This record gives sequence, structure tokens and C-alpha cells, in this order.
Amino acid sequence: MVLINSKLFRKVFWALVINCIIVVYIIVRTATISDIDLTDANIRVSEIQLASFKNACKSYLFKTGVIPTKLRDLVHKPSNINNWRQMLEQIPEDPWGNKYIYIVKNNCIEIKSLGETADSEDDISILWFWKNTLSKKLLNNSPS
Repeated sequence: MVLINSKLFRKVFWALVINCIIVVYIIVRTATISDIDLTDANIRVSEIQLASFKNACKSYLFKTGVIPTKLRDLVHKPSNINNWRQMLEQIPEDPWGNKYIYIVKNNCIEIKSLGETADSEDDISILWFWKNTLSKKLLNNSPS
């Protein structure tokens, strides 16, 4: 029969418990940090895509003389547009797998992603006041 030194057993047991707690803490901490990094990266990707859409909309306006009525117009030719040229290969989904939202109001275009939770608190959007852009182009191209 093997006799276990109860003092030694307690020391080893508590050392194992403390090591397990440390390992669990490290795993949880690492998972939390990587989630934050992934969220920041997804936000940055969305901002880059929004800027790309805005630039494609500007090119579309300068080429056709009108703004796109929907993002799809940057990829597929609308039936009523002359001088059309494809501005983008495709309209990707945002980093969270949702479609971008394209809103035209008066002289402003808003393109936005609903973000990770699809509520208004984490929306990512870009605004473009297109009439100002068109006026500047016309002024720059006018004969002096």
C-alpha cells in the first residue's frame, strides 16, 4: 500500500488548480483580444470598400452626367444610360456578410454598412454631396 503524504498532495493539487486557472485566463484573454482585432479589421475593410464605392460613383457621374440610381449601376449597364462604362467588377458584401445600403436623398448619396450587429449604433457610412462635385467639374472645364 502506498501512503500519500497529505501535505505534498495538497501542494501538488493546488499547484495544478492554479496552473489550470492561468491557462483558462490566457485562453479567454487571447480570444477576447483576437475578437477586438478582427472587429477593427472588419471596420477598416468596410471603410475602404465604402471609399471605393464613392470613387466609382464619382467616375460614373463624370462619365454619364448622372448619378447611379443604385450600386448595381456601377457593375451592370442601366437601360437608359448612354456613355456607360463598368466602374466595378462586383459589389461585394460587407465584412459581416450583409449587402451595402445605397440611399440617394436630394443632392446627397449615403452608402452604408449595418456593421456587425445590424443596429444603428455600429453603422459605418460615407456621405457624398454629388451636386457640389458636379459644379466643381463644370467650373474647372469651363473656358476662361
